[in-house]
Amino acid sequence: MDDLSTFFGADRPDRPDLDVILSELDVLRSIYGDEAIRPWRPSEEGQPPVVNAAASSTVRYEVHLSLPSPHEDVSLGVLVSLPPTYPAESPPQMQLLSRYVGAFGVDSELFGSVLRTFVSANGVDFTPDTVCVFDGMESIMERCVKWYEDRLSAQTAGELLREDARERHTPLSHKIESPHDAEDSAETGDRSTNVPAVLPEGIEIFQAEPIIDRKSAFVGRACRISDPSQFWLI
Repeated sequence: MDDLSTFFGADRPDRPDLDVILSELDVLRSIYGDEAIRPWRPSEEGQPPVVNAAASSTVRYEVHLSLPSPHEDVSLGVLVSLPPTYPAESPPQMQLLSRYVGAFGVDSELFGSVLRTFVSANGVDFTPDTVCVFDGMESIMERCVKWYEDRLSAQTAGELLREDARERHTPLSHKIESPHDAEDSAETGDRSTNVPAVLPEGIEIFQAEPIIDRKSAFVGRACRISDPSQFWLI
């Protein structure tokens, strides 16, 4: 914890509660690991603007965690801001630093939810004189997991719908046959043309000579229809 205490300033008369904060950070490190808790670097590129960044007496640090299994490959960063009155009177402020959670861009709903961790009915209750960053982080993780899984489900559902639509609207494709099958087909003709019972009256299928390309044969077929409903009967 020496690097964090040095970063915060070992002698800060504006923060007489620094020992309490450092003690809480020790606990967080023991839970999340040494690399999870980092001093805040305001010059890092790609981070969103920090809310109330001008408050010089506010202590700030970052928490970087991975989502629980089975999403442990997805990570997120949270900025923790401790106002001068924390923990005696005021709760910490949590802000999502990550612009993406997995492959999904963070929207205003998730960003605002994290920002209101201690000031909303669905957030965490704050008790004066009680450190609560851990409770806030656990609440944020739960909401981020739900948000991420909801988008995974929506993505999967969308892919299934698109695949179903493609299957229902894919036009008839040319049938690929082996050279042997093509020769047999050229000699005997397509059997479907010899079964008029399955074709609408007046429909005739025309078949072109097979085109042999290496080990594949391409046979073209065409017919004229007078109504779209006949398409599904051919």
